[in-house]
Amino acid sequence: MMTRSLRVLLVSGLHGSTVLKRRLQRYASLQAYEISCTRGLEEAQNQLQNTEYDIVLLDLPLSGRKARKAVQALHLIQKIPVICLTRRGGLAQGTGLSVVGRKDLGAISRTIARAIAGVSLNRTSELMAECRKLVVRATSEEMLLSSVCHILVAKGGYSSAWVGFCCDDESCIVCAASCDPGEACVRAIEMDQAAGSEARVFYAARGESCCLRPSGCSCRSTIVLPMKAGGRAFGALVICDSSDTAFEHSRIRLLRELAGDLAFRINALRTRCELNVALQDLRQRTAQLRTLASELTNAEERERKRLAQAIHDDLQQLLVGARFCADSLLNGVKDPKLRESALQLNEILNKAIESSRSLTFELSPPVLHDAGLARALHYLARRMESVHGLSVTVNADEQAEPEAEDLRVLLFQATRELLFNVVKHARAETAKVTMRKGKGNLVEIVVTDEGVGFDPGKADTEDSQNGFGLFSIKGRLGLVGGRLEVSSTPGHGTNCTIVAPLGRISDPELGWEGGVSHAKPTGGLMRAGPRHGNPGLSSDCTGESDSVSKS
Repeated sequence: MMTRSLRVLLVSGLHGSTVLKRRLQRYASLQAYEISCTRGLEEAQNQLQNTEYDIVLLDLPLSGRKARKAVQALHLIQKIPVICLTRRGGLAQGTGLSVVGRKDLGAISRTIARAIAGVSLNRTSELMAECRKLVVRATSEEMLLSSVCHILVAKGGYSSAWVGFCCDDESCIVCAASCDPGEACVRAIEMDQAAGSEARVFYAARGESCCLRPSGCSCRSTIVLPMKAGGRAFGALVICDSSDTAFEHSRIRLLRELAGDLAFRINALRTRCELNVALQDLRQRTAQLRTLASELTNAEERERKRLAQAIHDDLQQLLVGARFCADSLLNGVKDPKLRESALQLNEILNKAIESSRSLTFELSPPVLHDAGLARALHYLARRMESVHGLSVTVNADEQAEPEAEDLRVLLFQATRELLFNVVKHARAETAKVTMRKGKGNLVEIVVTDEGVGFDPGKADTEDSQNGFGLFSIKGRLGLVGGRLEVSSTPGHGTNCTIVAPLGRISDPELGWEGGVSHAKPTGGLMRAGPRHGNPGLSSDCTGESDSVSKS
């Protein structure tokens, strides 16, 4: 599976055994590795400094301290295993060192095989580490799959690698990304219990026999590594190699872990993609709701203006005309009883005219449209004192004036409703209204009283009987990107803060959520605030069994 053949350097003396060399070279040809020969330690060191090797086979008459120094010198150059062929004892095993009798060719072959397996496993581990780094850093599914396949072929030395996903009817796995230089190994895996004559693999994730059809492919072994989510396979990592020994048990374990990591990352990327789509849809719907809320406020204000205009132009004029008639009637009446009735009629008409004028201003205060929210709050304070006897102190910063007229109307209505709540429930004689510019291009309107206070946790239940109420204020503010913060405890007054954007809302994604916040009884403030056909990912993504086929 390596990008190059494993290389073994045989270091012998001036009179090295020709028979040993021939036997080792014959064994090397059978085990698919290259063996090079050199004479003496100095020449061996030069070779190691100029050429990359995987194992050193030391056939020198060395022992004791001299042997240890020689082995250490060779091992440190490339930090590769050293196998020392001894003519006599006295050399102990050590880090990077194996000791075997030079005449025991079987032992030599087995030691070389173990060393080769260790080197191969180390390289596989390095390959898996590189793939895992890619898995962690990947930002798109397409890039992740194609890059992993490329690394497995380019750096792992496999013949081909590809990733496929189950088709809709789960009858096959269709290739989604691949790296196949020969373009012969990548085919769909047909889920067919009646296996064909081609290379058979067992797809352990589904417990079904399936057939890989690599027509014209020279691969001698194939491994299918299922990728699972929620206990069900949604795809597989398929690796082909031209060697019969490419997929040893230790290597399969690492590749299985890689398939599990791939499954987890694919699921995470798809989840992120779905989340982004959902967030985009949420932004669009939020923008639509805010547009509708703005249109609703504008329509409501237009209707208020129309009613106020109708009352002013029609009803008030009729009432004034009726009062003129009553005045004329009063002047011509001599009978005391009739005169008293005429005086009562005149008084009633005067009250009706005053009520109609008050209703006209209540429906649509001209000062709000002509002079802005700050002046309208001062007007509201005067009205609350003259009509309801509530003394209201206003401190309004004109720099905090909202740009949109519909927002000014909404804030005025919300402030008026909060002051009505003070009149109806707080049992307070005074209140304070403060309008200021908050952080982040926000306007804040704070309504404070020193009344009896209440439990904010019960406010929503009571609001259902109070019309507009706190609940309605919260809902209307939330639609335009605002919120209502309520801090109150029984016996210690109430502090309500309206927060809304100063300008028109162009970005529906705000840094906070609109809504209402209630304080705890201590008085402190508290702010409220399917995967592409694949099952969800379980916590165990690497415990599958895999299969290897050889043809």
